[in-house]
Amino acid sequence: MQKSLFREKSMARASYPEQLDAGIQVVNPGVWMVLAAVCLFLASLLIWSMIGALDVITEEKGYSDGTSVYLFLDEEEVVSVQKGMEACVLEESGRVEAVSDIPVSYQEAAEFLGGEGMAHALLMTEGDWKYKVELSGIHVKKGVCHVRIVTERQKPISYFFE
Repeated sequence: MQKSLFREKSMARASYPEQLDAGIQVVNPGVWMVLAAVCLFLASLLIWSMIGALDVITEEKGYSDGTSVYLFLDEEEVVSVQKGMEACVLEESGRVEAVSDIPVSYQEAAEFLGGEGMAHALLMTEGDWKYKVELSGIHVKKGVCHVRIVTERQKPISYFFE
């Protein structure tokens, strides 16, 4: 008897041509679903990074006299604030109306605000020299308020190319 290079069982299985027409499942359909979900997420992230915006905000305490809001900022903070920038107090929004070029002393600020108590409420101390910033278009009740100024607006994709 002559020995064959292949087993008889394997030769019998390969001799049926119907098996050649059958599809072979290489990857489970669940894997394709996960891959499609990941691709959809990455595409939406890319679109958001091109059309979305991230705000860089300066937050500070301010004083409202009922018609305008005033802030007193340090030299480091006032550098990023310019006339026309968007500002927000509570739900009211407005714009930066004026930014002082010359700092005011603690005494001048206290006199403007109506007393040292209000100057202390705005976190000013004796010997401070701060720049006065006026906001317009914001009508909140008189007193101390929390102010947010949008100093810069960037597209998220710009962080990838810096």
